[in-house]
Amino acid sequence: MSKVWVIAKTEYVTNIRRTGFIIMTLLIPFLVLLFLLIKNLGGAAIGNYFESQFSGSDKPIGVVDGFGAFSPILPEYADYVLYPDEETAIKEIEAGKVASVMSFPADYLQSGRVRILASDTTMGAMTRLDSDRTKAFIIAHVLHGKLDEATLARVQSPFIPEVIEVDLPDQDGGPSSEGQMVARFMLPYIFSIFLVTAVFSSSGELLQSVSEEKTNRVIELILSSVSPRTLLTGKIIGMGALGLTQILIWLVSIWLLSAGAKKFTGAVLPIISRPETYVLIIVYFLLGYIFYAVLMGVAGAIGTSHQEANQISAIFTMMAMTPYFLAGIILQNPNATIVRVVSFIPFTSATTMLMRVGLGKVPVVDVIVSILILVISIPLLLWAGAKVFRMGLLVYGKRPSMAVIWKAIKSS
Repeated sequence: MSKVWVIAKTEYVTNIRRTGFIIMTLLIPFLVLLFLLIKNLGGAAIGNYFESQFSGSDKPIGVVDGFGAFSPILPEYADYVLYPDEETAIKEIEAGKVASVMSFPADYLQSGRVRILASDTTMGAMTRLDSDRTKAFIIAHVLHGKLDEATLARVQSPFIPEVIEVDLPDQDGGPSSEGQMVARFMLPYIFSIFLVTAVFSSSGELLQSVSEEKTNRVIELILSSVSPRTLLTGKIIGMGALGLTQILIWLVSIWLLSAGAKKFTGAVLPIISRPETYVLIIVYFLLGYIFYAVLMGVAGAIGTSHQEANQISAIFTMMAMTPYFLAGIILQNPNATIVRVVSFIPFTSATTMLMRVGLGKVPVVDVIVSILILVISIPLLLWAGAKVFRMGLLVYGKRPSMAVIWKAIKSS
């Protein structure tokens, strides 16, 4: 067992000094700090800037009123310009005075159809026409004089959500703001990417280490002193400790930055206000890392070169990235059946569950079952992986076939 710890210590000390590891470890806290500074010092101005970029143009929108409800245009909608006919409106578009024109026919109330005249038909320009502002403009004119102001305001904006999470303690003692809701949806997704980055950067180092030692034939000297299983175990422990160090630095940094932001600016990152999220991040990181580290070690052993080992590991990478193809479903319904199924597959469990626990209340049984499946899968994978690892380390010049790999697994 002492040899395992010697190998683990060597891997940890060697890789923690690498420039790439230091830069990657410090990058995440820097990005979080930058996000908080931008949000609190210039968030509104930057938000308006990006909104103007996506909207395509800040020019007025023209209106041709064949229906009769838009003449005159109400004073609060000065960014809309009325034209007598489409010919005049087209000339104004050609002159660059308006971005686009909405032409309402006489039967608008029955058909709901509106002719759009525009020289710019990009998504940004069309999105502006489908904005809440344009919808409010149409509703205000169609219902003008038919409803009192309070009823009209409610028709234009049916409800303003104030979400209170009953099952979890509310950190601020009040409803969640719109900004907090957006952050709560985005941060789990972003942090799951950080987790995958940490897992594959550390296990990728393991892949590189094994393939280089095999290519340089240093592995033969190492195997004269330790068994393949001891070597694989030591490397996994060392690189796992390296990855855990990285993610702990990230978590502590984000917690400190969030606490400071809440104290001085009143802002808070919602996902990290829940202590159990910290625990689950660490648990799924460790289990996910060990699972993929074994696979990466095997890939490095059976590949005839570092490039070929990377090609083999790409298969495992695609498996781990599968939950991102379901990101839309996960964001809409974290407890959907297909999402729960993916949560129980070892190759996708860690990433999927991390995304789910940040989005809302996940059934405790899902957390327990997913962890149990990983815990059971890892020893089985380690048992089979050690055999393939031992066989692959001493095979040179030719990648072993699936038949040879299967024979190695069945051997005693």
